[in-house]
Amino acid sequence: MKNKIRWIAAFAAGVLLLAQAADAGAEGGEYLADGSRTFWFLQLTDTHVSTWFNTQYGARLVWAVTDAVETIDPRFVVVTGDLTDSTAGFDYTQGPQLSEWLEYRGYLESNGMTPEFYFDLPGNHDAYQDGALAYYLANSISGHAYRTTQPFWRLDMPYGSSVYESSFRFCREYKLSIAICARPVQYAS
Repeated sequence: MKNKIRWIAAFAAGVLLLAQAADAGAEGGEYLADGSRTFWFLQLTDTHVSTWFNTQYGARLVWAVTDAVETIDPRFVVVTGDLTDSTAGFDYTQGPQLSEWLEYRGYLESNGMTPEFYFDLPGNHDAYQDGALAYYLANSISGHAYRTTQPFWRLDMPYGSSVYESSFRFCREYKLSIAICARPVQYAS
């Protein structure tokens, strides 16, 4: 029960309330008190799907893409890394495990996650012994659909559009920096 409460708290904390532009001083950005230009998205991290170590992570991911998505009704879901564990339970030198990637993708596909709604970004665990991120590109939702390790997506709303760009880089051996940047789309007049 404690673990479920922790996961619920973590997911609730990860859900962010955004205005069209996060920066109040951004050109064209404004916050309306009535919430008409506000939307929800769900941000998850460190799903660590594992067939070796802690198999409860898979159940938690399923809960997030079913019950949490149904309750929150987000415009999109973004997962910021460590999609699989890639340690064979104890040793990162083992590298990616195809069984973990197939299990990860199976959870998502069987619960209706599509590349237009679910954006998964690689993390350091996903790159263990796979610097080219071949397993990510072949088996993740975004990597497989868009053939890139740094996907971006566009959200069109009645009041305007925003583009979300993701990037990551290795700062030091197996240390990772992930950034997601939202910017309003500017139309030429």
